[in-house]
Formats: sequence, structure tokens, C-alpha cells
Amino acid sequence: MEKVSREELERDQEEYCRLWDRFGKLMRPVLRLVFRYKGEMIPELEGPVLLLYNHTTDIDFAFLAASSGTKGYFVITSTVERKGRIGKWASKKFHFILHDKGGSGIATARTMLERMKWGYGIVLAPEGNRTFSGETCPIPLSTGRLARISGATLVTYRISGGYLSTPRWGRGIRRGRMQGRVMGIYSPETLKAMSAGEIRSQIEKDLKADAFEEQKAAPLRFRKRNRAEYLETLIYLCPHCRSFDTMLSKGDTLSCGCGYFMRYSEYGYLKDRSGRKCTVSVLDKGQKKMLKVISDRADSSSVLFSDRLIQQTIDDSGQLTEERKVTMSAYKDMLKINDSMMPWEEIQAVSIVQRNMLILHIKGQKEHFEYTGSPRFNAVKYMDLFSTYNG
Repeated sequence: MEKVSREELERDQEEYCRLWDRFGKLMRPVLRLVFRYKGEMIPELEGPVLLLYNHTTDIDFAFLAASSGTKGYFVITSTVERKGRIGKWASKKFHFILHDKGGSGIATARTMLERMKWGYGIVLAPEGNRTFSGETCPIPLSTGRLARISGATLVTYRISGGYLSTPRWGRGIRRGRMQGRVMGIYSPETLKAMSAGEIRSQIEKDLKADAFEEQKAAPLRFRKRNRAEYLETLIYLCPHCRSFDTMLSKGDTLSCGCGYFMRYSEYGYLKDRSGRKCTVSVLDKGQKKMLKVISDRADSSSVLFSDRLIQQTIDDSGQLTEERKVTMSAYKDMLKINDSMMPWEEIQAVSIVQRNMLILHIKGQKEHFEYTGSPRFNAVKYMDLFSTYNG
């Protein structure tokens, strides 16, 4: 990421604010029509602002722009610069703060603090990851530290209905309802009187959302044909026969070669042949527990699962340096990329961008690797196995 100077931000600030206002005004009726979105407006606040929101859709920026009189620069994944000319143009035009997902985040934090010191706002999803299962992801303690030392006003904004409208594993929009609420506005003085842990706890409380708890409290229909399509990019283990990568979605059903199948309803629930009802979240938690059991019992030489993928090598400046086809195989204590062994302890982080781009950061290496497969490739199982090993 090219470093943006204070002079550049000052030069472009007026135009950026105009674009924010125009885009927000344009998006308000569109979001109401498409998502039935109703967002409480964030007032225009003086001084630098750290605006935090829960990450539920790929277009959170649109909901924030439509709901905030306070402007700020968005922190987004660095992969946007590798999305062709539009990505590069948008990154430069809107002065995004690019974060290398899975990286240390030190450079990102430094840039955020610098811009807030200059008096500009920052807009950030502190989870750093869009939820797969409908529950807000953990928020790191570093977010509390950032808020405390930033000297900025902290604003927390919770978006509900986003997961069932556009689940991360799916494609297309389910017609339901979305809502945005200002949960808290905290002055720099208030934050200074709190510890980083207390601030983190308050942020977690404000942004905590559970799509299925919300459905229990006030059931809503989210209409779409073929609504179960691509659910196998999240569910990698059959809950009946315990086989990997045997689930297949079609229409509103998710089935396994063993004969087990579930139907996905407009209310976001899965129901099997016996009438038993569960949620995607329950299935996901169940497969994580079973993966640990299977891994613990497995022999070190046994392949748990394997995929044919495209590997891209990205250097520390964010440039693509190599692309090749590989076979990735997972064992209980390592990954095997073609003939190269990669023990789990040598891997710094395993993360996912969008639905199923898998990213590996290796300890001691400045470059990292990005892996893509078929549209139905399940990257979650690799991230879960890494978490199991390190848990």
C-alpha cells in the first residue's frame, strides 16, 4: 500500500466529503428498496471519530455511508487492489487503509492512528472477519487499545438482518429486512478513564449480534429461490456419516451422498427428513467439535482432506509474483502443498477473504499465499483445523 501524505488528504478532503454525501443520499432509497433497510442516522460529530460496526455484508460501506453524517476512511482487506482496475482506482480515489488479513496489523494500526491524529475519521469492522455462522466474531483487545489512545470519539453502530439477507456462504440477496442502530457515542475523556479491556468489552456488548436469536425474538422471512446454494462452502462435514466434502447444495436443500439431506427455509432454519430443526450456527459448531475428535484420532500420515487449488504468491508490497496450480492436503499436524511439507507450527495465520479465498501467512516470511478453487471449494475446514491445532 502506498503511503498517503497529510497534504494529499487535505487536498482531497472536500471532494471526499461531497462524494460521501452524494453516495449516501443515492444509496438510502436503494437500500430501503432492496434490503428494506432502516438505519438510524449517526450525527455529524466534531473532531476525529473512530466509527466501529459489525461486519455482516460485503457492502457494509454503503450502509454506513447512508447512515452517517460523520465521514471517515474505511479500513478494508488489501485484496481489493488485486481486483482489477476498479479495485486499484477505488483504493486510490477513496484513500482506503488496506489491511493484509492474517498479517500483524501493526502498519494498519499505525496508519489509523496517524490519520486520527491529523483530525480525520476512521471506519472499521473490528471483528476483522465477516461472520460465516450468523454470530459476531471475537473482537481483539488491540481494538480497545486503539480506541483508548486515539484521542478520537468512539461510535459503535450495530447492523442487524445482514447475515440472513446475504449470508457469507451464499450468493444473491434474500428479501427480508435490515436495520442499523447507534449503540454508543463515547468521548475521548470517557475512553481515557477506561482500560483497554473495558473498552473492548463495551464494544463487544454494543456490536454483538446473533441472527438466529433475532429470529427467535421476531421471526422474519428472507425470500429467495435456490436459497441453500453454496452452503457447502461452510458445511464441510456431513452431520450424519461424518464424511468430509460430501455435502452438495441444490435449490433449497443440502444433501450428502449417504442419503442425508436438509431443507433450508425462508426463516434461515434447516430441517431434516425427521423434522428436526437446527441452524447453520449449530451445524458449524458441531462440525468444529467433530473435526477435533477426528483429528485427535487420526494417524499423522493420514490425509484428512485435499483440494486442487490455484496458489498465488503475494510479496510484502501486495504484488502478485507467482501463480501456479497445486494440490493442498491437510494432515492433523501439517499441510502438504504438492510435495512441500508445512507443519502447522510454522504457520502464523490462516484466514479467509470473501466466501472461500484461503490465505496463509508463514512465520518469518514477508510474502504470503492466497488460494482459490472451484466456486464450491470449502476453505473453512483448513481454518478450523489450524484453530484446532492451536487450540
